[in-house]
Amino acid sequence: PPAEPESRGVEVSFEICGLRADLGQLFIAVFGMATGFPNTEQAAQTHQLKVEGDRMHVVLRLRTGDPQAVAVFQDLDGNSRLSKNLLGIPVEPYGFSRNARGALGPPKFDSAAIVLPTKADEFSIRLK
Repeated sequence: PPAEPESRGVEVSFEICGLRADLGQLFIAVFGMATGFPNTEQAAQTHQLKVEGDRMHVVLRLRTGDPQAVAVFQDLDGNSRLSKNLLGIPVEPYGFSRNARGALGPPKFDSAAIVLPTKADEFSIRLK
């Protein structure tokens, strides 16, 4: 098949591991820039899927050549957002592309960002 135009991006497979099996919804947010990361309301694209099993494969269409970061969380209580305790620490499973972790709070965009070649491999995101 002919190559896809660069502007449309490529389909990239992500394996999401560490899910609490068959509970709630999986929220996925793709960010094309550091501004707003990882605030889901400011994502370039968002997806919501029913959690099936303790790991899921999802396919996202990402641009090539530009840094992008993916944030995911499992909504266990049905409030459509990442629930946190009184200290602001997430109490629901969450993760980022490149399995990035922040010291105190979410990782920086650059830590989670991936830049795709035109041919993409599968990526894995482990929830904590």
